[in-house]
Amino acid sequence: MREAGQVIAIHQGFAEIKMSMKGGCASCHANGMCHISGTGVRTLTLPLRGFNVEVGDYVEIETPARSLLSASFIIFILPLLVSGLAYFIISANTANQEFALLGFFGCFLLALLLIMFLDRFFGRRAFFEPKITGKSNHVG
Repeated sequence: MREAGQVIAIHQGFAEIKMSMKGGCASCHANGMCHISGTGVRTLTLPLRGFNVEVGDYVEIETPARSLLSASFIIFILPLLVSGLAYFIISANTANQEFALLGFFGCFLLALLLIMFLDRFFGRRAFFEPKITGKSNHVG
């Protein structure tokens, strides 16, 4: 996914980048939920990695599709897979559906805790971080 943003500050090898909602955000079914602050503007602080930019420059930012797909799988699919597997294992070994449902929801909560752990361990890694790919001629 590629986006453009404006550099609003530079400090110690990092650029603070302001990104505004685009025209497509108004017609999106998520209604701009990616800009949860309600201001329509979000700010990212990203490493410059050798790019020579100044305050006021527009830069292109890219988040690799592989990173987005991996994060989506971990957040949405993994808990359902773990919970469904627990349900079928318990259901196959006992005739009591209440235990199977309890196992489903218990494993769902455990999977959410696992996601919190993975976020703390992997979430700050460069694999999931958007990167500045260069200057942009984007205006507004």
